[in-house]
Amino acid sequence: DGQQLAEALGASFAPDQEQRTRAEQAIAAWEKESGFLPTLLTICCSESVSLHVRQAGSILFKNAVQRLWKPFSRKKKVMENDKQAIRESLPQALVAVPALVRSQFAVAFKVIAGEDFPDRLPNVLQSFMAVLQSGDPATMQGALVGIEKIVEVYEYKHDETRAPLEQIIPVVFPPLFQLLAQVNASPVPQAHDAMHTILRIFWSATQLELPKVLRSGQLFETFVAAIQQVIDVTPPSGFVPPEDAKAPFWKAKKRSTQIAARLFSRYGNSATSQKADKAFAKSFSATIAPTWLQAILNVLQVRAAGQQWVSPRVVVNCLTYLHNSISVANLWKVIKPMMDGLIQSLLLPLQYFNEEDQELWEDDPEEYVRKLFNIMEGMYSTRTSAQNVLVQLASVRTKTALPVILKHIGAISSQFAGNRNDAPAARQAAGAFIAFRALHSILNAGKKTDKPKEIIQFLSQFVVQEFSSQFGFLRAEAVSLCATFIGVVESHGDEQLMKGIVQCILQAMKDAEMPVRMIAASSVRFLLNNDTALELCRPHVNELMKEILELSESNSVEEIISVLETLIDAFPEECLPRAVDLTKWLIEKYESVASSPEASSNTDESVTAALMAGTILTTLSTLLESVTKHQDLFVQLEPYLVPLVTVTLREDRIEYLDQGMTFLTYLTFIPAQISEQTWSIFPIMVQAFHSHASDFLSNMIAPIDNYIDRGNEKFVSNPAYVQAIMSMFDFVCQQEDVADMDFKQACTLPILVLQNCKGKVDQILQPTIATLVKKATGGCPPKHDHGWAAWVSCMNNSIVYNDKLALECLQSMNAIT
Repeated sequence: DGQQLAEALGASFAPDQEQRTRAEQAIAAWEKESGFLPTLLTICCSESVSLHVRQAGSILFKNAVQRLWKPFSRKKKVMENDKQAIRESLPQALVAVPALVRSQFAVAFKVIAGEDFPDRLPNVLQSFMAVLQSGDPATMQGALVGIEKIVEVYEYKHDETRAPLEQIIPVVFPPLFQLLAQVNASPVPQAHDAMHTILRIFWSATQLELPKVLRSGQLFETFVAAIQQVIDVTPPSGFVPPEDAKAPFWKAKKRSTQIAARLFSRYGNSATSQKADKAFAKSFSATIAPTWLQAILNVLQVRAAGQQWVSPRVVVNCLTYLHNSISVANLWKVIKPMMDGLIQSLLLPLQYFNEEDQELWEDDPEEYVRKLFNIMEGMYSTRTSAQNVLVQLASVRTKTALPVILKHIGAISSQFAGNRNDAPAARQAAGAFIAFRALHSILNAGKKTDKPKEIIQFLSQFVVQEFSSQFGFLRAEAVSLCATFIGVVESHGDEQLMKGIVQCILQAMKDAEMPVRMIAASSVRFLLNNDTALELCRPHVNELMKEILELSESNSVEEIISVLETLIDAFPEECLPRAVDLTKWLIEKYESVASSPEASSNTDESVTAALMAGTILTTLSTLLESVTKHQDLFVQLEPYLVPLVTVTLREDRIEYLDQGMTFLTYLTFIPAQISEQTWSIFPIMVQAFHSHASDFLSNMIAPIDNYIDRGNEKFVSNPAYVQAIMSMFDFVCQQEDVADMDFKQACTLPILVLQNCKGKVDQILQPTIATLVKKATGGCPPKHDHGWAAWVSCMNNSIVYNDKLALECLQSMNAIT
């Protein structure tokens, strides 16, 4: 009953928990009945139902379609008569419902189109096109979204599975080109929504590869002109674009520049294009790329002149296009006359320490540092994109571009040196330092440039004095820049300059402003990778360690851990007095990261957390390596390491199990004898192997070897330990079609027992030989030489252990011919 379902949807928002529960139970029961989804769709389309109920119903509809529509769904599938009713009604619903409901219907429609288009939805495209041709603004967006979802079905498909797209484009694109020209010239914001959706359709159709039907003829020419038309950021008459990147006008511009940048990356340079695309790429590079480049340059000039606000993503996409154009000869001819102006008015100004940076530095220094060291932040950063263009100019067009870039950097730095109290000039100088640092790989490349004297001169004349600047951001950039060029200072500078830079960087670790301290800590890694600087740092190791750990309390653990690992690796002996404290600290940080909500989420944050936790364990491994020669000290670490290893054996921590086994190898090898604490891990490891960790047998071999060899008496005296090893061997060998490499690892287990326990484990000889015989004569013998070599080695060790008993076993199985 539709009325009952609508009431239940409304009750699912009730403040009373009991009422909500009853409503949810009723909905769950109705969901299993035939007719549920068509009824739900009708409710969502009814204007007499309140919007929040319609939205809730659309979410429920979307989730149900995602779960139940596909034929391989393990749950109850949607009945065919219900499916047909939805196929007939949903396209009309997309056109008619409000945006909040449409967004959910769109996801469901894509799932349905992916399964049923075109065979079971033969007229859906024509119905959407008819809506567009009617010219009704109220229904236009819904029709565009429907077309978008159909095209999205083929967005990542290849070859014959992409063939329907080749038939869709000639039908759909010509009317879209006409509509795009209309909405692009409209001052009405709603028209820009349509423009953005049309561009999304173009993106889905072309981002993987340009369809063949779009590579020539009138359709291709119109497509190229349409993209160029939308790239132009000049607003329609009567419309002032808002300074908001989320505004539809700017979202459309972002998508048009993204399409241009993507297609250029594929076809703009015939030297790097796919072999099958060479001919088209040559034509594209000669005719289309210059046209789009001119439009891109116009956008960048508007941004450089400050004539109009341009969204950062549009700037990034334009800079990406420019970056890729520099190496193409005919495009370089277009860029070259404008190069000086672009460097001076756009690329270098984008490096400046801006107002947003200043605000974050003062109000939220932790966030400033996080963004500074977060690689993902740089992906869509105008500063990073401009740096990439500067580096590309300096490396590909070195003779022409590098002197110009250095001239402008020097001019900015010189201007500030004349008035070091000028805050705006200080921000520009910080940008000049950033740009100079970005060029380090080119300036250090002796084959292309001979710049060591200029580098030393720049550092001495402009940079070193800023260690004492009144502006914290400039002190930070001075630290970072000098650390980056420390190798040049060692090779071409004087000893006094080297000592002065190292001393200033170490002193910056105590700076009053936290971002300066953090950047100084990160820069220490450059010093420790340089022999002279490393020796200058050696007397300050304890101080460095203390300051680095203090920084960890208010900063990203990731950057601190990287510095700490370098420090431990550079000064292993000096770090020994702090080994216990460092071990405790690293394990606490690991547990904090690995058990955080981010680590268990199904987002990019979980990947970041896993990488961070792995980095912490790698640093701990570096520390333990420095302790290997100090048994007494290592014993003090054991109470902290044993629980850590136990935790890594859990199924929810399996991604850290390989490192856990490394620590277990230390625990079973370094002490004079294996402790009871470490023995307690043995059965947990075996249980984990059988439960979820059989793929990690290769990581377990080393600690198992130590258990058997160095703990031989205890191992042999407990039959359960011996049987546990044999159970692991049997587990692998009994699997059908086991890989030879896995079989080889498994054969190592009885070999270790037989070699280390001669005369003490007769009970395993017969089962081992029986398993090997069955392996050779059964349905899954080894497939490759290394598999048979493992089989022979295991059988040979069985015979060497006790030849008489081994022969008796073989005879009893009629295995000797």
